[in-house]
Amino acid sequence: MKRKSKRSSSSKFKFEKLEPRQLLAADVIGAHQALGGELTSVLSVVSNGDFETTGTASGNGNFYAADQVDGWSSRNGGQLNIFGYNGYGNVLDLDSTATDIDDVFQSVAVEDGMDYIFAFDFRNNPAVSGAENAASFDFEVLVAGAVVGRYTGGDIWSTGVVAFTADGTSEEIGFREVVGVGTGDDGIGPLLDNIRVVEATGVEVENSSFESPLDQITVEGDSPTRFNNSEFPGWSAVSPDGGEGVVRIGSESPSSFGPHYLNLDINPDFRDVVVQDLATTAGDRYYVVFSARNDGDAGGNDEMRVRWNGQWGTTVHADADWQDHGFIFTADSSETELVFLEAGVGDGDGPYIDNVRMYKLDSVSDLLFDADVDSSGLEAVRSYASGIGAIPIGDRIGVSNADVQSVTLQLTGNVDGNSELLALGSSNAQISVSDYDQANSRITLTGTATAAEYQAVLRSLAYFNGQHSQATRGDRQVVMDVVDVLGRTQSATIQINYLTDQSAIDDAILQKFIADNNLNAVSAQEGLFAVIDEPGQGLNPTANDSVRVAYTGRFLTVNDQNQIVEGESFDASSESGISFSLGQVIRGWTLGIPLFRTGGSGKLLIPSQLAYGQAGRPTIPPNSVLIFDVELLQVFS
Repeated sequence: MKRKSKRSSSSKFKFEKLEPRQLLAADVIGAHQALGGELTSVLSVVSNGDFETTGTASGNGNFYAADQVDGWSSRNGGQLNIFGYNGYGNVLDLDSTATDIDDVFQSVAVEDGMDYIFAFDFRNNPAVSGAENAASFDFEVLVAGAVVGRYTGGDIWSTGVVAFTADGTSEEIGFREVVGVGTGDDGIGPLLDNIRVVEATGVEVENSSFESPLDQITVEGDSPTRFNNSEFPGWSAVSPDGGEGVVRIGSESPSSFGPHYLNLDINPDFRDVVVQDLATTAGDRYYVVFSARNDGDAGGNDEMRVRWNGQWGTTVHADADWQDHGFIFTADSSETELVFLEAGVGDGDGPYIDNVRMYKLDSVSDLLFDADVDSSGLEAVRSYASGIGAIPIGDRIGVSNADVQSVTLQLTGNVDGNSELLALGSSNAQISVSDYDQANSRITLTGTATAAEYQAVLRSLAYFNGQHSQATRGDRQVVMDVVDVLGRTQSATIQINYLTDQSAIDDAILQKFIADNNLNAVSAQEGLFAVIDEPGQGLNPTANDSVRVAYTGRFLTVNDQNQIVEGESFDASSESGISFSLGQVIRGWTLGIPLFRTGGSGKLLIPSQLAYGQAGRPTIPPNSVLIFDVELLQVFS
């Protein structure tokens, strides 16, 4: 990707505009603080990478046995030194003993052949003096038992990065203290935090090792080679006046990636700036990884800033050895400008740079949780009525996009702990479901499982109220909190409206009765339902006719399977039936019998207001929904 020869005249050099002054403070913001939030939606395979999950410490409160720290193990000394650092949470001090080399490791589950980024934040321990030892705060990074990098903890948090390809389904990652000069079998290790291993897909960086066009020319001795922008593929240098700069390529201290590298210290009067535009996708997350070392001059710890699209990425203090560094960012456009900027005022002392790589992180989408996938918003609304038993309230719950580790279902309102409950009718081997806690009106589900597995269990959620007194009637809410494996929480609510209108109560009872018994019922007038088993022949009677009908009347009841079924009979005729005028019976009959012809039979499902209403009868309680099996034997016009 060729750079244009003309660039903005000041954007790369006005340091106070590009990087807020507070970013320069040694420990105000660094990789340790800046990267943590970016990783919340990236699924790391490292367990307890922030060292927050620990058991009971011993000694002075900082030291933990290996089995007390979730995910991590320790060789040699066998303990881990973990403590809270400056309000940022726990960190690991890779220096737990004065006699043994700290060697901390973890086996992570990976996919064979997949590329991974292994990243970690590190710095020295400001409470420990290491000035007398050249190896102070040095440590080795290991993958599968092999050393893949050596780093030195500096005065600010930095991010180290290693890229590897998985060989099998498990890889051991680790950190090992380096033996110090004159310290016997011990060293002085650094502080470590934010350990993560994430799947990644390589993205092309043009001329990433600064070899082209060096592979086509001969470099004389150790002399550096200088290129104008138009001569060097992929990369461009910028001068303070906005003109074309010079890219300087060195070969005195080659890395393992090739004989040449970028020298970010060419101009004696101003800071060097080298840039490349990278193809990205807005909204995707990327890791930029590069190798750096100092140039070996008296300046020592060469420093540079790395930026992307005008935003700070990381600050690097290069050491005497080639080390990998990196930063994470979320692309905001289809093209991301990567900038290596020499630090300092006027001229700086920039490092050598090589092997620039970029990886797209395989991100986990945001956890989605909805109480009703068929309606807008996150709330579901259900209705409950006395006499209908348990009702399904979770049948339209939706969970997606992330594995889940726990769910809490909390029933709120004027809850009667002795008569009301929540229940789940489905189970899963990966999910442990507590019994309904009557004292706290709660069910808790725990265990790591897929979103689909949790959704299947939650969709069996039902509510029941066995007490129908006025004191316990009232609306309820089920507040549901879902926590995914990344610790992200989503909440949704099911509103349960307690029906008080009798016609609505009757309709709810009849609708559930029809559903529970799989009846082919037709809706008639005024809330009446009818099941026509046999329509009969001839004319339908009218409301002014007299008829002879054989019938049996029954109440409804809830059985042990929580179904509304026909209960005991409260009245019945003989097989020959009885005769009456349709204008002199309950309105449910006046409306329902004309649905049949002579010889027809079926059921009348009659709401209470079309039967005996609030008054009831000596043998029929008030507000009773009634079911009649009827056969129309004769019509008298």
